Amino acid sequence: MQNITSVFSECVSVLPELEPYYDVVAAAEDEYHVTMTTPYVLTQVNRADWTAYLNRAMLQRKDVDEDHRLHDLLKYGLGVHHWNEFVFQGYHHHQFDAIFLAGILDVKGSLPHG
Repeated sequence: MQNITSVFSECVSVLPELEPYYDVVAAAEDEYHVTMTTPYVLTQVNRADWTAYLNRAMLQRKDVDEDHRLHDLLKYGLGVHHWNEFVFQGYHHHQFDAIFLAGILDVKGSLPHG
């Protein structure tokens, strides 16, 4: 399985080719791949908390044009593992179709595992 980052700044997994079923899709000239993603549900904080966090974090992205800071922050974070750390430290629980995250990244006491 190969992980790639999508344009929506979420990590998706590209599953291996369906080799046993390759004859089924052999008529097509392009190779097919299946991707999957898991939706994250943000809990225990409100919209105002997240808006305030995003505004604080965007101020740290002085190297990016002001009009593109939000996009850059959501796609790349403040560092290489910014969003991975949030998923790790903010993990609250999961169910079959979603992962629930709690807290705000720069408020360490708000993260369940921070």
